Amino acid sequence: MTDAPEPEPAVARAAKHVFFGVEGGVASTVYGTIVVMATLTAAYATQKHPWKLAGIVMSAAVVLWFAHIYAHGLSESLVRSRQLTRDEVRALFGRELGILLAAVAPTTALVLGALGVFRETTAVWLALGAGLVTLGAEGVRFARLAGGALTFAPDAPMHPFAFGMTVRTTGDGTIARVTGTTLVPTTSTKTVTRAGQLPVTIASTILTKSDPAAVAFGIRRGVWTYTSTGGESIASSVPADARWHQLLVSHYTARGESLFFVDGVLAGRAREQFAPTGFVVGGPAPTRRMDVRDVLIYRSALNADEAATLWKGGLLQASLEVYSPLADRQFVKGEPVENRAQSLSELKLEAGAVLSGVR
Repeated sequence: MTDAPEPEPAVARAAKHVFFGVEGGVASTVYGTIVVMATLTAAYATQKHPWKLAGIVMSAAVVLWFAHIYAHGLSESLVRSRQLTRDEVRALFGRELGILLAAVAPTTALVLGALGVFRETTAVWLALGAGLVTLGAEGVRFARLAGGALTFAPDAPMHPFAFGMTVRTTGDGTIARVTGTTLVPTTSTKTVTRAGQLPVTIASTILTKSDPAAVAFGIRRGVWTYTSTGGESIASSVPADARWHQLLVSHYTARGESLFFVDGVLAGRAREQFAPTGFVVGGPAPTRRMDVRDVLIYRSALNADEAATLWKGGLLQASLEVYSPLADRQFVKGEPVENRAQSLSELKLEAGAVLSGVR
């Protein structure tokens, strides 16, 4: 999408909202769909009439929608230490609308069954099938960066951190980077003497910010590569081809080491101590095209087992600051993209164009 996307027909827009989520609120669509399918499955065990099933499904969606509105509204009000404005409440209603829309297709199938268009069992299977189609559609979406840059600036120091994404592109160049400053350790000792005890020497190390620096993911000579703050290039053995690959850097600040993983396997290590101030997804070249999904930023380092878990499709919740599947239906410059982590952090589109894609 560009900054000012062209309007689309109302019917097409409504259909996309029902099946693919409301703008950035894809999470509400996914959650609503799962609840609708679970409700229908449980209700069908004791209730067979499509009319009653449709009522149960829609009622569950409405109750869940109001519960989410109340819970998120209360949470955001406490965070802001004030009542929400009318515009903020309206935005909250829209963000959670996906829960209601998730019930539209299954309820329609059940109503058609009640009207005799389908048999009872056919209507139920169609309702469940509509839910599966919606979940499948949400699970295969990604962002196609056309010279675009997605950025995140932490509001507090991150010592240590981990940064990863799943990407598909070819051609040498930078595809993501982390800016910040190097850290210089200074160790001091202090001897403590207490009456009747032997002297004890205590050593303490302080990390002081030094020079501006950056690390980067990229492609060099056709393989995935990590570049450290010192300019060291760590090349993996994995080629950058037409397949999806997961890149991850895990930085242990205290021990001064970064681990570079490709597809869940350790590709190399770099000696460095680094404090990040900005994360950028997207190469500096305005002509670079690449597909990206599942951007992850942690306020902790990840070990080899955890990296392998991410590659296998797992999601580690602890210390997760940003989890953006990049499944948004549209991306607007200066606006945040969906963050499914339990934080108020925002990953934003700052430059270029980003398109929605289906893999």
